[in-house]
Amino acid sequence: MLYAVQLAAATGAATEERIAAAYQPWSSGSGGWNSPIEDDLSRFAAQLGVPAPATRPDLLPLLVAAGLLITETAGGVPRYRWAPDPPQAGEVLDLPAHQADMIRRQDDRERHTPRSGSRGHIH
Repeated sequence: MLYAVQLAAATGAATEERIAAAYQPWSSGSGGWNSPIEDDLSRFAAQLGVPAPATRPDLLPLLVAAGLLITETAGGVPRYRWAPDPPQAGEVLDLPAHQADMIRRQDDRERHTPRSGSRGHIH
């Protein structure tokens, strides 16, 4: 999902329509743009004050509330872009200790590998 935002932003304004066009379900094996999300994210959504996402388009407000994406409106159409310094999940969510530890370890591993990625992101 975040990669689709990045692709859409690179080719112009990352509107929901362009993000949907850039989304590649076969790369994640998670289904099409409008297919149901398998994971229950209601607990996270409640903590962030947004509705629980049921489909990928519903993830956009969750990712904005989590600080991973920034949204701006131009001509009445929301446009998305990556946050320049996104917070770790443990910084915006109340996570059980084992999940917070796992995210910190993943973040440490990502920082010390040649490939850069978003830190502790929510899938």
